[in-house]
Formats: sequence, C-alpha cells, structure tokens
Amino acid sequence: MRQRENLLDVVGLLLKKRKLLLRITAAAAILSIIVALLLPVYYKAGTTFLAASPDLTNPSKLFGGNEVSVYGTGNDIERLMGIATSEETMSFLIDSFNLMEVYDIDPDSKRARNDVREALSDLYGVKRTQYDAVEITVEDKDPIRAANMANAARDRVASVIRRVTSNGQGDMANMYTNSIAMKKIRLNAIQDSLKVLTQLYGIVDVQSQKESLSGLLGLTERNLTSDSVKFSRLKTMRVGARMRDTLNVLEARIEAQRSMLVQLLDQLNSFAAVSGTVEALQTELEIVSEQLAYDQERLRQFETMGSTNGPVIHLLDIAFVPDRKSRPVRWLIVVGSTLAAFLFAALGILLIDTYKDVEWKQFFTD
Repeated sequence: MRQRENLLDVVGLLLKKRKLLLRITAAAAILSIIVALLLPVYYKAGTTFLAASPDLTNPSKLFGGNEVSVYGTGNDIERLMGIATSEETMSFLIDSFNLMEVYDIDPDSKRARNDVREALSDLYGVKRTQYDAVEITVEDKDPIRAANMANAARDRVASVIRRVTSNGQGDMANMYTNSIAMKKIRLNAIQDSLKVLTQLYGIVDVQSQKESLSGLLGLTERNLTSDSVKFSRLKTMRVGARMRDTLNVLEARIEAQRSMLVQLLDQLNSFAAVSGTVEALQTELEIVSEQLAYDQERLRQFETMGSTNGPVIHLLDIAFVPDRKSRPVRWLIVVGSTLAAFLFAALGILLIDTYKDVEWKQFFTD
C-alpha cells in the first residue's frame, strides 16, 4: 500500500490519469444529458383556501346573539386536510379523471386500485401553510389536467364538509320535528283534561277561585257568628211583637247562613280535591307551550340553514394552468451527475493507485 505524502501527490496522480478521469466524467455528463432529456415533464398546479368556522352553519350560534367566528381553528384545518387525503377524495379524482388510463395502469390487474392510488399519492400533496391555510397541489404531465384536478379536489373537500353538515342539520331538524309532534299530542291531552275538569267542577282560575271561595266562606262564618250572637241576646230580652218579627228574621237568616256555610264547605272540599290536579295541568300546559314554541323556532332555524348552505371554506387562490414546468430541473441533474461522476472517478483512481501493491490473492488463500 502506497502512502500519499501531501496534496501535491494527489493532484499529480489525478493529472497523470486526467484522460481517464475526463473520459469517465464526459461519459457521465453525456449519459445524464440523455437521461434528463428522456425524463417526462411535469407541471404543478395548486389551490389555497381557509377553513370556515362551524359557527357559520350552527343556528344556535348565528341566531343566538353570540359572537360568531369567521375562520376555523386548528381542529377545523386538520379536518379539511383529513378529507383532502381521504379515500373518498382520492377515489373521486381517480374516477373523475380516468387516472388508470392516464398513469397507464391495467384496470384488470388485482393491484390496479392500489397502484393507481400510489401513483396519485406521489403527485398529490396536501399541506398546512404558515398562514394556517390548506394548500392542495397536483403534478401532472398535462398542465390543464393538473389545474383541473387541484380545483376538483378542493371542491370535493367543500362538498364533503357541506354534505356532512347538511346531514347533521337534517338529523337535528327531524329530531325537532318529532319533538314538536309529541309535544302537540301532549298539549292536546292537557287541554282536553282541563276542559273536562272545567266543565265538571267549574274551575277556570285556581288561585282566584280559591281566594274567592275562602273569602266568601270567611264572610259567611263572620255573619253567622254575628247574627247568632244578636239572636241569643234578643232571645233573652222581653220583646214585643215587632221584635219577635226581628227574631224570626234573624233565625231564618241564621239557618240560611248555616245552609250556605255547608254548601261552601262542600264546594271548598270539592275544589281542594281537584284544584291541585288543575293547577298541575295548567303549569304543565305553560311549560309544554314554551317548549313547543322553542322547538318550532329551532326547527325554522335549521330549515333556514339547510336552504342557505353557509360557507364551509374561504377560497384564497384557485389553481391556474401552470405555464412553467415543476420538474425535471435538467441542468441540475446534468451538473449534479457530472460532478458526482468526477468525484467518484477521482476517488476510485486514488484508491486503485493506493492499494495496487496489495497481494489480494493471499486474503482468499490464507
């Protein structure tokens, strides 16, 4: 093995082998030029958009008087990116643009679907920009198809988000529709029960009627007590014919008041027996009516949102047809390959010259 003393020895050896070095480098340059010229030309088109806040399709946010966000947060951005790279979006692009034929894949092959997905994945990109926007890029040999695919992918993402949102709103609308129907049935049942009790017991307003009966009962009791005391006092006194008439009137009035008192007690007992039920039904009627009004308003909100289709993305840039290729960068391939060939050839010359005195056979015979 020969040792090189300094850099001059290395340079001298390379100069000595310059013809071989130049031939190898020239051959690599020519080969790289041929390869670079044979490589297909690809064009890249991209579209950029922002995530819209779910508040824009949420009736409780829009009609609730709360502050509404316009742009989506990190989770909303990740959701868009997930849909953009989902199987549904990829399959949509494959089928819409007949990519099996474009990528020259046999559709009858068992791995046809997997192969076309892999081919598309190499040319299809989704990323989150530094400004929290979503960027979809597509590379293709045809610049028009590249732009169309990028725009179609973006529209598909928006369509999926809108469909999911619409389905959710539809489910909520159906829930409120069923709730309204059940509340109407219960409301009719309560109204029928109140009508029966009102007609049977004459109860319209529990509180006022209760106060009226209680007041009338108290007044009758006071009058009865007062007349009874007067009658007792007059009865112990000597009275004339005129006073006897007064006693007879008092006695008749006392009997009438006693009879009225019995009737009032009966009415109060009957009233007390059903007043709790009537009051509970009236309270429930008020609650159910308020809930029914709330559900009807919510249903109108969901129906309004379903007909307007609020924004799910905010478009920043559509994909234009690119007028410059994205790859290959031919000069970089040629320069890089030529430089690499020169360096490896020089290294090979140095190694061969350094170890040319080594008896390699002894390593295999020992």
